[in-house]
Amino acid sequence: MASKKPAAPSGLKPGGRKLWNDIVGQWNLRPDELRVLREAGREVDMIDALELALSKDALMIRGSMGQMVVHPIVTELRQHRATLAALLRQL
Repeated sequence: MASKKPAAPSGLKPGGRKLWNDIVGQWNLRPDELRVLREAGREVDMIDALELALSKDALMIRGSMGQMVVHPIVTELRQHRATLAALLRQL
């Protein structure tokens, strides 16, 4: 008898839900792994939101002294992608 797959947590956006469904559709996870997966889904959603925000702005923006600098979202994306990779490694 196949076990019932846990539903995606409420609040996950399409990207996070897809990650959740892809993983629980293939593996049976322990409760601690489900928590890690939930956090990974939230990271996917954050990355998607940041990428959308960056797509609506320039990659280079004016800094406080008028100089051109990389948009701060780029740094945030890098950090969230590293966090997502670390969470997925835990699974």
